[in-house]
Amino acid sequence: MRDAGALVKRPLLLIGAAFFVAAWVLTQFGQKWFAVALITAVCVFGFAAVFVRRMRAVVLVVTFLTVAGAFFSFVKCENEHSYLLKTLPGQNRTVVGQVYEKQESDNGTVCIVRAAEVDGMKTDCKMRVQFPHIRPDKLEKYVEMVFKADVSEPKDDPDSYKLHLRSEGVSVCADCSQKEVAYHKEVKNSFLYGLDRIKTYFCKAVTDFIPNENGKLILAFVFGEQSELSDKTAIAFRVCGLSHLMAVSGLHVYTWSHALFICLISFVSKRKAALSSIAFTLFFAALTGFSPSVVRAGIMMSFIYAGYIFLKVSDSMNSLGAALLVMCAANPYIVHSVGLQLSFSAAFGLALMSDRIAQIKVDQFRFERIGKLIEIICRSALVCAVATLFTLPATVFRLGGLSLMGIVANVLCVSISMFVMILGGFGAVLASLKFTSFLGLPLLLAAGFLSKIIIAVVTFLGQFDFLYINVDYPQVKVCVAVLAVAAVIVFIFKPDFFKNKYLVAFTALNTAIVSVIITNAFLALKGVS
Repeated sequence: MRDAGALVKRPLLLIGAAFFVAAWVLTQFGQKWFAVALITAVCVFGFAAVFVRRMRAVVLVVTFLTVAGAFFSFVKCENEHSYLLKTLPGQNRTVVGQVYEKQESDNGTVCIVRAAEVDGMKTDCKMRVQFPHIRPDKLEKYVEMVFKADVSEPKDDPDSYKLHLRSEGVSVCADCSQKEVAYHKEVKNSFLYGLDRIKTYFCKAVTDFIPNENGKLILAFVFGEQSELSDKTAIAFRVCGLSHLMAVSGLHVYTWSHALFICLISFVSKRKAALSSIAFTLFFAALTGFSPSVVRAGIMMSFIYAGYIFLKVSDSMNSLGAALLVMCAANPYIVHSVGLQLSFSAAFGLALMSDRIAQIKVDQFRFERIGKLIEIICRSALVCAVATLFTLPATVFRLGGLSLMGIVANVLCVSISMFVMILGGFGAVLASLKFTSFLGLPLLLAAGFLSKIIIAVVTFLGQFDFLYINVDYPQVKVCVAVLAVAAVIVFIFKPDFFKNKYLVAFTALNTAIVSVIITNAFLALKGVS
């Protein structure tokens, strides 16, 4: 009961979760399910209000308003999308816009273009454009360009493809058969264009000093530039469950902003250090082209630092709920983003278990330093285990693969990768300037040595590829869904249940067996019919 009552003390978490659920139902099934979402939410929280005294009637009112807000946000998004689908699609359209993201594919280059005009009609939308005959290095980012393309509505095959594009804010797709595009060099997004030039300059400083695979891994860790990595290294990272290290994400935002915050509090007040960290978070988000994962983490970290500015202890759960609310309100379809689901589920698990992780103490060793080292290793292992456990549903349902060596690989490599990020980042900045290059080169040398260690560990573990299991099966998905729902319900209403480890293991095993039997029976009947 105490844990359920604690939910009311974190109103932003409750509101963010309710908004997320309502947005998922609406975007998955449409407006006709608004009543179902509202009735379900009111019944769930009404049931809790009856059996949990601390959950007062105000929860019902807030839930109703939250679901209503999700509905209006969804309607607004749908109206804008419907208007774009009516006006933009067509053959041989003249598009004026700027490239914000680009990636090499089997059929040329795929870009996310923010279109300003389509056939002379003013607009402001994102479109996914395929350039079959143009390489990525021939397309400039943040510079206005003009090209002819066939614009169409995203296809439904596979079923989740359209939802994925909508989660990224993309409304239409286009296919450009031209071998080159016309640029208006005088029209550019000066701020983002300048940051992109700076980023390119930093990357060049790293590759000039460390032109091998170690330098390419530094670029992947610091700036998310994975295109130069060899296929062997990329596959090994995937098998080990470490691909998240090479994508600019919440880990990068936390590492950089927290390192800056720790350095600044030695010289200035916590309030000024928090302001500087928020400013840096905005700068880093712009440097990475406002990547959705960085924006998510930036919003959450900004709420945490805001606690220091207003001289109040920030609650990580409330900060998480606030970030979720802001992002879902801006684009309800973002609930289908696998990046959002992974990052927020991991953050929720770590916030929930942070006190227990901090309580780990090792005192039975004679030498204090050995005890501290073991404490750090145990905490790192527990952090990786918690993050893996809480991201398991999203991993199974969305990625369809599970690395059994993920915890071991993360324990061995995550801490080292954070040093690579810090040393490589500062080294790239200092090495790119002539008068500080003598300071940057040793930092890059250290980062390159650590990168070599990580590549050696990942290459060794990558040999055991049989430990990477394809779990894209209906039986597994049903098991994970049932176990996740059951765990949440038990944790809220009967937290003492988890104290008996044998009872938990026995219950989970039986639940999994029953889920598999029911799923197989359903599939058999479906096949017969």
